[in-house]
Amino acid sequence: MSVESNDVIRVTARMNHAGISAVQNQYHFQYRGVSPAGDAVVEAAVAGRLDAAYTFLIPYQETNFVYSDIQVWNVTQDRPMVTQSWPTLTLGTGNGAMLPLQVALLVLFRTPVARSQGRKYLPPSILATSIGGGLFSQAYIDAAFDWADELVASVPATPGSLAIGNYRYPAEGVPARFADWINFTVGQYARTQRRRVFGVGQ
Repeated sequence: MSVESNDVIRVTARMNHAGISAVQNQYHFQYRGVSPAGDAVVEAAVAGRLDAAYTFLIPYQETNFVYSDIQVWNVTQDRPMVTQSWPTLTLGTGNGAMLPLQVALLVLFRTPVARSQGRKYLPPSILATSIGGGLFSQAYIDAAFDWADELVASVPATPGSLAIGNYRYPAEGVPARFADWINFTVGQYARTQRRRVFGVGQ
């Protein structure tokens, strides 16, 4: 099967801490090309990009933090695509215990559309990322910057490319809309996630 131009792809990066707490970050990409791209091309492209981005974070994650898989869904065509393994990532490489699960670094992504802002909480990090007073270490902030910088770059997917952004699902009287992420701000202070279920969050 193939992905058509302007199709929106939902991608869920799935991880797990200590075998008991699921961690997920969900993203939306839009394919842009003069002709369709094969499913396998798009699946590999998004998995490779996420793998490259999260590589910057593994030194700040405990060794029992597991990279599970990457789920892919074509929203426009309303059909599943093939779930991918993380190409290279398996475990965190950091030393020491983790911060409380609800504490995370928050990155904000700007779009050219008014009142459309992307928000992503990074996965749980080790205690060493906190330097007191609610502040994260500069090394961890720099890693988060590299993570975000990798995400906002265009993703090659022959014969076209993929852009990441915010997707507004259509509703009665409200059309669907995709707004590209164009830049970002990395927070310096710890933020608290409100999880719907204990141990699960973005």
